[in-house]
Amino acid sequence: YHLPGGSPHTDHIHVELNRDGAAMRTPWFQGLPPPSQCFNLLRAIRLNRRWARRLGWGTRLDAVQRALGLPADNRDERAFALAVGRWQRAHRLGPYGDSDGILGPRTWRRLRRSLSPAPATEQATLQATVTDWSRVPIAQRRRHVMERLINRYGFPAVSAAALVGNLEAESGLIPQRIEGSPASQPMTARDRRGRRRTFTAAQVAARSFGEFRETVRSCVRRRLPTTSGTPVPQLPGVGLAQWSYWDRRRDLFLYPYQGAPLGAAILYDMDAQIDYLVAELRGCYPGLYRRLRQGAWNLRTATGEVTYHYAIPRRLLDRERRRLPRSAAQVQQVFDERTRLAQRALTTWQTAAATAP
Repeated sequence: YHLPGGSPHTDHIHVELNRDGAAMRTPWFQGLPPPSQCFNLLRAIRLNRRWARRLGWGTRLDAVQRALGLPADNRDERAFALAVGRWQRAHRLGPYGDSDGILGPRTWRRLRRSLSPAPATEQATLQATVTDWSRVPIAQRRRHVMERLINRYGFPAVSAAALVGNLEAESGLIPQRIEGSPASQPMTARDRRGRRRTFTAAQVAARSFGEFRETVRSCVRRRLPTTSGTPVPQLPGVGLAQWSYWDRRRDLFLYPYQGAPLGAAILYDMDAQIDYLVAELRGCYPGLYRRLRQGAWNLRTATGEVTYHYAIPRRLLDRERRRLPRSAAQVQQVFDERTRLAQRALTTWQTAAATAP
């Protein structure tokens, strides 16, 4: 295009710079990498750990990493932050197409749309795994969870036993058990009015989405469905690990096992809950997960670490709901009790492995 006038602008170009560019403070002038890689990595890693728990994407880490172009088994938090930055840059999520490497609310809303659901054949397979585990002998439940953690997720036997001992202390290894219920009737407990009743899976799930309206405050902007008029359990604990905090319970029922969310049906699916537990460890407790996978502890130490940092039963808390010091006699007693259960799980698995053909 030829401009009229005395200067047709064919012998030079015009460049428009922002304030930082004019002051030569941008990455280009400083010889740094492009903006997609020029953010504070330590800050991104720290905030990604926080948002993994708050937004729930830590329980979907495999699918998230595939969407970012990383292998599903990636454990490098630095590589993860850089991949988030590249994805943000490609989708122009910053004010100038820049990025910060943080998978926060805005980026998660966009990224979540690209996570594809499982095909119908997978969903049909999932429904076939539902079992009433309250009718299965405890030794068989221990063996199943041990084998799943070892063979499917690669945990050493001692680390798997530490997890199983804690799960047995919490729920008796019954995935549909709710807090305050006997093992023989895992869905029977007191409601808000103190009356004992048998709840449906939908009623248990409804408690996770309606009761914490005041607790959620401004960190969740959308309106949550109400449970007004719906009978719900009085106590919050639910599932293998007796998840009781509102966000962990919510994520359990929203968790897409193999890409397909099961909703309330996840209460009856042992394998789906084990998968959620491992995803939660990997995404929200990376230090604990890494040490467990490395097999760096003996049985008592591993059991104590899981108890103190992941399970956190009420007996470990003081009146202000702060954890008691590890040296407290009450804490050591809990460690001893759960270590005995972990030893039973380890013995059960070793016996089964020794007699296997």
